[in-house]
Amino acid sequence: MTTIEITNPEVEAYLYKNAQKNNTRLDEYLSNIVLNYIELESVKDDLTQMQTDINKVNNGDIKLKSAYSLIDEL
Repeated sequence: MTTIEITNPEVEAYLYKNAQKNNTRLDEYLSNIVLNYIELESVKDDLTQMQTDINKVNNGDIKLKSAYSLIDEL
């Protein structure tokens, strides 16, 4: 468990208000924010990898196979 200290009253009020709106405790609300951020970073990494793969296909570095040929390989 990590303890954080919020010294900005406006930030504290904002977080508390949103936690109440979501009908959750403040620590759960903050945990959800962090987990959402981690998931967002994971999606960004996936999109970056996808863009790299698309560029490789466009440059001819990766040859695409049809679904039928992939099934035949099984």
